[in-house]
Amino acid sequence: MKFSPRVISARCFVLLLPALWAALWAASSASGQLCPPGASGPCTSAHSTPGCANLECCELICASDPACCTASWDAYCAFVASLSCDAPPPVPCGSPTSGSCNEPHATPSCSDAACCTTVCAFVPSCCTVAWDTLCVTIADGNCATQCTPTCPTGSLAEGEVCGTQSNGACPAGVPNTNLVTIGNGQSLCGRLQQINDLSPDLDAYRINVSDPNGDGLARLTLQYTAEYASDSKSFIALLPTACTPLASASHVLQMTSCGVQTFSACIPAGSAGSAGSAGSWIAVVGRGTFPNPQVYPLGCGGFHSYSLGVSWNDQCSNPCGTGGSCYEPHAAPGCDNAVCCADVCAVDPVCCEKSWDQLCADRALTTCPPPTPANDLCQNASVVHLGNTTFTLVGANATAYPAPSGCLVGGGTTLGRDVWFRLSDVSGNVAMSTCGPGALDSVIVVYDALCGTTSIACNDDASTCAANQLSSHVEFAATCSSEYFIRVAAMPGQIGSGTLKITSTLPACAPCPDVNGDNQVDGVDLSAVLAGWGAGGSGDVDGDGAVNGVDLTAILAGWGACPN
Repeated sequence: MKFSPRVISARCFVLLLPALWAALWAASSASGQLCPPGASGPCTSAHSTPGCANLECCELICASDPACCTASWDAYCAFVASLSCDAPPPVPCGSPTSGSCNEPHATPSCSDAACCTTVCAFVPSCCTVAWDTLCVTIADGNCATQCTPTCPTGSLAEGEVCGTQSNGACPAGVPNTNLVTIGNGQSLCGRLQQINDLSPDLDAYRINVSDPNGDGLARLTLQYTAEYASDSKSFIALLPTACTPLASASHVLQMTSCGVQTFSACIPAGSAGSAGSAGSWIAVVGRGTFPNPQVYPLGCGGFHSYSLGVSWNDQCSNPCGTGGSCYEPHAAPGCDNAVCCADVCAVDPVCCEKSWDQLCADRALTTCPPPTPANDLCQNASVVHLGNTTFTLVGANATAYPAPSGCLVGGGTTLGRDVWFRLSDVSGNVAMSTCGPGALDSVIVVYDALCGTTSIACNDDASTCAANQLSSHVEFAATCSSEYFIRVAAMPGQIGSGTLKITSTLPACAPCPDVNGDNQVDGVDLSAVLAGWGAGGSGDVDGDGAVNGVDLTAILAGWGACPN
């Protein structure tokens, strides 16, 4: 990066003559305030108004260059301020979330650690205040080699000579039949060069996408990398025919930063090698921002290099209506609810093209909210027995009851979404577990009486579950005459589904034919059976809709006190 004489002299002035800065500060203090009243804007970032928000820094800089306080606080004023005034500590270079080094953004530093370090050595404010246009200009001049793509071994070559346009898609309105064809799994390396002072170089290539399963679609993936700077971008446009106008491209991949840029979509496909069929596409590479290609300005002494990788497969059937839950992330694209899936993919096509990730699941929760489970509340607890019972926390709400003290691994007593079950036909040592595939962080709480009152078992993380150590496992002693309320919950922020597995050291309790609920099978219960004989009513012990010999046999077999 070559600074103007004014900037270089100012930089040396700041660094080499600190004593003179002190004298200037004293002089400005003696002569009255230089910084205009109400001045705003950061001192280390350029803005159109005069002065800056830090009065001491503003006075110091304007003592050297009054124009900073009378005209505007330009890049020179900001640059000198970044070297002369106190600034906040720098933000570390290289964070993936910092933003591109070749695009201005309001936060300091940029994602390329080496380039960021180089730029901030020139202008510290780029790492303390904001990555502004000055930072981008320096990055463009000093970090260009970091954006130069490497050519993979075995790549095809463009073969175009500078000053010619041998690989244009439609020269003089006639389709070019001599274009290089890029096959499945192949890559090509090319250069955007100067044709003349008026015509941009647009390199075209043919891609014949095959369709083995005959559904008319294939997933095409382009991986593109090229030299990049804020004033030196490039793009790929996908055309259905060689003479389709560039602005009418079916798909476009615009280079937005250094590194590999990827395009992936399902497109009409045809037989391999059948030029002109629905599967024959033209990929056009151009310099600039689509749809306005730029002329390469440096003659044949330079070029804008790029690398293009091409692949396709036949995974393009409609993913909506099959696969995993719309409300849980999974590796395959699409989800089980066809309508919800279509609504989500209309906003975020990646959800139907690559995978149904967490962003897709979150969008589904807001786009098509799931129904609330029937057992969302304790008073609506579902009856369960020994064996496996599936459950879902999708659409469930969190009950206000706190978790028992000391149960949760991370401390605290707050639980997230939960569902409820009732268990009453067990005895012996009962075990319950949510162990299974997935990553749901679940909690099981068992109550022996009313909802949320006395807990007899609670577990957060089950280290014995190899599939998911965030699952839960509890054990407790049960009796046939008792009823238990089971709360299956997730930790706050978690959502998912699973299976509740219930086992016991004893078989399930035989139901007691106690018609009137006094825990005794006696003459009262027998009278109810005889009174309802041939019809229904309370004497229907087995619940088959008729009072008959089966019910009478059950009363006689269970005569006496109900077992505990």
